[in-house]
Amino acid sequence: IDSLHGLDDLYTAESNTYVSTEGSVFEDAAGNAADAIATARALQAAAFVEDATRPSLLAFEANMSSGAMRLEFSEVMDAASFNASGLTLQSVAFATVPTEAHAL
Repeated sequence: IDSLHGLDDLYTAESNTYVSTEGSVFEDAAGNAADAIATARALQAAAFVEDATRPSLLAFEANMSSGAMRLEFSEVMDAASFNASGLTLQSVAFATVPTEAHAL
C-alpha cells in the first residue's frame, strides 16, 4: 500500500479507489478460486481512511566520498517536498548546542 502514496488522482477518497482482480488472486479454504472482477466493472471501496500518520526519519547514511546522503523514512515520501535546509548534521546526539554542526 505504501507504494500508492503520492499518486495524486488515485486512492485519495472513496470516489477514486477501486479494485479489479484476476480469478486466481484469492482462494477459499477448499481451494476454489474467487470470481474475477473485470477492470470494466471494478469494485469501489466501501470505506476509505485518509493517511493521517506523520512520517518519521528512521535512519540515514552519509557517503563522504560521493557527497550523497540516503534517508530512510517510515513511509513513502514525496521527493518534491524535500527541503534540505531543514537538515542539520551534528557531531553529538544529545546536546542543546552541538559542539560541531552544519545546516544543509
